[in-house]
Amino acid sequence: MTSTIRRISGTMMIIASFLAVGFTAVSTAATITVQSPKSGDTLVVGQPITIKWTSTGLTKGSHMVVVLLDTRAHGDTTASSVQIGQVLNSGQFKWTLFKWTPSVVGEMQIGGNACYKVAVVCTDGTPVVGYGGLFSITYSPNICFVAPNGVIDEQPEVWAPGSQQSATVKCEGTGRDGKLELKLVNVHRDHEC
Repeated sequence: MTSTIRRISGTMMIIASFLAVGFTAVSTAATITVQSPKSGDTLVVGQPITIKWTSTGLTKGSHMVVVLLDTRAHGDTTASSVQIGQVLNSGQFKWTLFKWTPSVVGEMQIGGNACYKVAVVCTDGTPVVGYGGLFSITYSPNICFVAPNGVIDEQPEVWAPGSQQSATVKCEGTGRDGKLELKLVNVHRDHEC
């Protein structure tokens, strides 16, 4: 490295020329920080979410890939992944959790507590990856009648007036106790309920 110092009008001016081999400029490494979904969140299949991140050292025009990871697959060493979007570095990606049939996309299955995470990857040049915290994915609550279901032996189900009947209900994805109110509606106006 060579430097030349000159005195100009009472001030010092440094004119530097860097000639040394192996000189490395100091730079800040690019980073991505996923802000949402956060650790402990529960996302519901079919519901829209906004995946948010911040980045340093990347431009707004950087190409980003958003990936959903299932950390259960193959133990803790590798994760199953599904690419869910490609977007420019705007800091967010809106996505509706898709319904998988039958509960599977490739090798990824829905269920389990806090075993999913989002990765946001900048694909320009050397890849830069940011990971979010572990969250859960569940289905929205589903309530269906097992009995009565309206059909007995391929014939319409008929209840005699004044008879007592039992109803069997199957609830999925509720995750907690709730209240179910049953209201009988007569679709034939000439009969009383």
